[in-house]
Amino acid sequence: MPPTITVHGSDGEVMAPMGRPDEFLRGKHTRIKVTVSGSDGETPKIIRDALVGLEVETIFSREQLAEQGCDDLVAVLPEGSHLAYGGKVIEALQKAEKTDAAKALQEMMPNELDMYVFEGGIFVLV
Repeated sequence: MPPTITVHGSDGEVMAPMGRPDEFLRGKHTRIKVTVSGSDGETPKIIRDALVGLEVETIFSREQLAEQGCDDLVAVLPEGSHLAYGGKVIEALQKAEKTDAAKALQEMMPNELDMYVFEGGIFVLV
């Protein structure tokens, strides 16, 4: 997984790579539990369904990105969404022995900085 840099004096915030290895944004390691299958049409249903019931570590929320002026990205993200590195999502699927979904996501997200978007309303914070 991409390395992060702890922001001293913060409430667990980190500087984390976003998009490129040399571009860092303020984020926070936040665990979520997926409660229902997402509706993202670009992600195969096998992946969306396999994530239900799993806990995944996310790194950015839509709100954090908005606060940092990432307007182009925020414009396409669903309200209340959280983003996770694809590798973290693949790791959660593998740990749950959902290998077909893990393989499908690995094919979709081969880059360690690829982000998986969890739409607001499909998860709870853990």
